[in-house]
Amino acid sequence: MIRRRKIERFIESVKDLPELITGFDESLWAGLVDSMTVHGKDRIVFTLTGGTGGMEIEV
Repeated sequence: MIRRRKIERFIESVKDLPELITGFDESLWAGLVDSMTVHGKDRIVFTLTGGTGGMEIEV
């Protein structure tokens, strides 16, 4: 139930955004990223939320 509320809040915050995001938005970031794991100076993995099913992006 908590996850559902987080996703609903995220969707509402995205609806209020302008069509083009031109700068960093802390609330958008917090709504998208569940966690960030630093494996070393050359590898960072972001785990996303917001209905992505725990999708991971490695940079």
